[in-house]
Amino acid sequence: MAATFASWPARAENAPFTLAWSAPAGCPSAEDIVDATRLRLNEAAPDRSAELLVTGTVTEERGGFVVELQTTDASGRAVGRRAIRVNGPRCRAVEEPTALVLALLVASAPPGTTPLPPPEPPEAPPPEAPPSEPSPRTPPSGFARTTASPRLAPEARESPAHVALGLDGVTSVGALPIAGLGVAIRGTYATGSLLFGVEGSFEVGGTVRARGGEVAFQLARASLLAGVQLLATRRLELALTVRACGGTLRVLPTNVSVVRTNARPAAFVGSGLLLRMPLVPGFHAEVFPELEATIVRDQFNIRDGDVLYPIHTPERFAARLSLGLAYVFR
Repeated sequence: MAATFASWPARAENAPFTLAWSAPAGCPSAEDIVDATRLRLNEAAPDRSAELLVTGTVTEERGGFVVELQTTDASGRAVGRRAIRVNGPRCRAVEEPTALVLALLVASAPPGTTPLPPPEPPEAPPPEAPPSEPSPRTPPSGFARTTASPRLAPEARESPAHVALGLDGVTSVGALPIAGLGVAIRGTYATGSLLFGVEGSFEVGGTVRARGGEVAFQLARASLLAGVQLLATRRLELALTVRACGGTLRVLPTNVSVVRTNARPAAFVGSGLLLRMPLVPGFHAEVFPELEATIVRDQFNIRDGDVLYPIHTPERFAARLSLGLAYVFR
């Protein structure tokens, strides 16, 4: 893209623009961004009034910076909007990609827009007025409906695609005779507001004593997940998920005989809420409560002579809670 802009000749039809810029300390100034943009457009400062207002906001987020650009004309009509993410600790690095994107927005704006009215001269402050905190830059009067904001609402940001790998502790009730305890490994891929994932887990469910012996229970299963992101902020990500899983419910008998086989199929479907909260760069805490319906419910019996004794049948509904850590690759 840089080579493309560098090769463009100066075009008289490019609409003149002005930039309202809000950025943390250490970031490029508005003048730096404007000069870099005009360099890529291969044009000098225009000799006519600005026709476009570009509002630029820089926020620090998750080991990098997000630049929001919004272009409007004198009537307040939105012309273009872009979000740029730059990874790294130095805010100066946003200058190059911001100038390239801004040049694209200006070059694609329709020419001949009504010029912006000149800004009114500021009123002199009262002689004895107490000092006040600096307020954000006010755009020209022709843009009364599009004020610059130091931080856009989280919903306006485009969430970049990412992969997460998590290791969780798991507890469940309903599938095993007593509360199950185990571990789960989960991988997810998120793009836009959609989430997809796979998971493998293993749980033990204690021991049931019967007829002079005992039977231990284990549950191993694999799952497919899909979901939609409900909330994404700097402090919390929340997704509604659905799950389909299949596996094996296995028994380990001691001094008793289990009827049929020691391993039976198990199947579940369910829904839950996956919450992720950032701890340090890359690492997130995970909380994942779920409710499930048991699709395959096979009864386990032991035999004592010619008599069968039931020892466990999975419940029709089960609950599950996962707590752990995930690393997010962006």
